[in-house]
Parts: sequence; structure tokens; C-alpha cells
Amino acid sequence: MEEILKRTTNGFISFCTKCHAYHVEFGNLFFTFTEDEFEHFCQYINSIDGEYYQELNKNMKNARKIFLRMPVKGFYCALYPDELKELRRLIDFSLTDDAIESALSLENYCLN
Repeated sequence: MEEILKRTTNGFISFCTKCHAYHVEFGNLFFTFTEDEFEHFCQYINSIDGEYYQELNKNMKNARKIFLRMPVKGFYCALYPDELKELRRLIDFSLTDDAIESALSLENYCLN
């Protein structure tokens, strides 16, 4: 039995009680984690300095400048800054559904 724990516009996190694994779907990415692996993944995502990598990789020809290292040599998942923000919201279980809805409805607007 799989239960969806959290959802955003482009992804969800579920937990399978049969295999005791967390499943994370985000865009065209899909991950399966044990509890320890999921905690490590969350820590890793929250440790990424998106602005730093945007600046560091600004001269690269590809559009997405933020790279997630994968456990296969030479394989990376690339993100836009907004995608990194959404992925962080997805893995942050301290946010309420109302806070997520508010963030989603305001994410494309400049409040300045």
C-alpha cells in the first residue's frame, strides 16, 4: 500500500508500506529511498546553494545551472532556481498545505 505524503505542482513523495521505501517523483525524476537515504537526500537538497551555482555556471551553454550529483559518475540532474525551491518545499514536512498553496500561487509574481 502506497500513501502520498506530500505533493507540489511538479512532484510528490509517497511511502510504500510493503517495501518500506520512500518514493520521490519530481518532474521527470523518480527516486526510491530507504528512510536513512531519504533523510540524507533531504539534507543534501537543503545544503545546495542555488545562487552560488547559478553564478559559478553562468557561462555554461545549458539553461539549467544548478546540478544535483547522482551516484553514477558523470550523471547529474540539472535544475532551475525555481525548481530547486519547489523541491525544497516538497521535502519540507514542516510546511502546511496552506503555506504550500500560498507559495505556489505567488511563486511567479514579484512582490517588490
